[in-house]
Amino acid sequence: MGIQLAFEGVSSSGEKAIYEMPANTSAGNAITGGFSPASAQTWTLTNTSLQAVANMVPGGYVSEWVCVMSGYTAVPQGLAGGSANALNLGWNGTPVFARVANPAGNLTSPPTSGGGSSSGGGSSSGGDSSGSSGTVTELAAPSQVLALGGSGIVAVAWTPIATSASAGIQPVSYVATASSGQTCRTSGTTCTITSMPNGKPVTVTVTATSGGVTSAASARSAVTTPTAAAEPPEPATPVQDVVANLGNGTISVAWNAVVTAAGKVAAVSYTARASSGQSCTTTQTSCVIYDVPAGTMVTVTVTTNTSNGSATTSKSTTPMVMPADGSTPATPVPPARLVLDSSAPKSVKASKIFKIKIMVGPGSADGVATVTLYKGGKTKATLGKVNVLNGKGQNNLKVPKGTKRGSYSLRVSFTDNATKQIAKSSGAIEVT
Repeated sequence: MGIQLAFEGVSSSGEKAIYEMPANTSAGNAITGGFSPASAQTWTLTNTSLQAVANMVPGGYVSEWVCVMSGYTAVPQGLAGGSANALNLGWNGTPVFARVANPAGNLTSPPTSGGGSSSGGGSSSGGDSSGSSGTVTELAAPSQVLALGGSGIVAVAWTPIATSASAGIQPVSYVATASSGQTCRTSGTTCTITSMPNGKPVTVTVTATSGGVTSAASARSAVTTPTAAAEPPEPATPVQDVVANLGNGTISVAWNAVVTAAGKVAAVSYTARASSGQSCTTTQTSCVIYDVPAGTMVTVTVTTNTSNGSATTSKSTTPMVMPADGSTPATPVPPARLVLDSSAPKSVKASKIFKIKIMVGPGSADGVATVTLYKGGKTKATLGKVNVLNGKGQNNLKVPKGTKRGSYSLRVSFTDNATKQIAKSSGAIEVT
């Protein structure tokens, strides 16, 4: 996932252009990771950073803030002035581009009244025409092209050419062209190029067309590389290794954290629930259930609560009777969680055999691992199984014939024969 902050500046003469953020601003030129589709995130531009922006348009102002996005990022949730003219920008959602007007009250704000030649005034920088005939003979090229690669896409923005009804330069359409040949067309100033190969660096140029005349190509954008998006967290694996101690009307419960196939903790919170009805919820991996009646036979289960919903409930603990007296129980310690590591090629051809190696630890686990291709929230193919003995295993597998080319997650799920513990891992793989 990538996010790039830019701005549309208006010079003292009224000319508009899209600028990249100046170096060393507190917002930075690019930020990756940490953006959630469920909650807004924030860039804070300090007064010093706003001054650096203002210095790029001396005598002018910033009309709009522009967020060029890919992956699971998105629409602005609003702007608000802060202390010492600081500016906070919040973004979340799913589109690729977002613009928002620069609010009043900061160093880069538009003038409150007047404001000079707001509509690009008199300059013919957008192109030449043949006098009063209104026939276009030449167009200037678009400028300030910004490009940002996402998963199979490149999002593009640029500064438009000036328009003039009397000169025939209206309306205008634009074509953005990647160096690999793919294009997108629009009458606006942003578009998204699709069908881009992930992992291949590209640049982008933009041309303008009006009245049957097409401009020369703009200067090339900086190099950007489309990158496969990480799969979002999945709550498919239930909590494992739930252990409990009882005493004095309380149950002290502990468990191992949920780990997704991508190796990242997916849980937002956990809820431990006694069969007698009492429960406790926490963001940690242990909690205490209170007010369980003495003499009650109880078991405990734990449910994972994530931004993608709740996982399947864990297996119940062994039934135990709450003693009539006794001290408050200590927090139990669950057994060590299995960790799985797999080794496979980064690229394979459909119907061709490839080798996968699997290691599981700690200890010398025995069990079976299932290997699948995963994409877009779905399992696309089951490639086979790998027997693991003493923590190690390998097998020759094959991607089914007819599998579409593209980027996938190669997912491995291992189940221990003795403890029934589950361990997962995943890695990117390209089917060619």
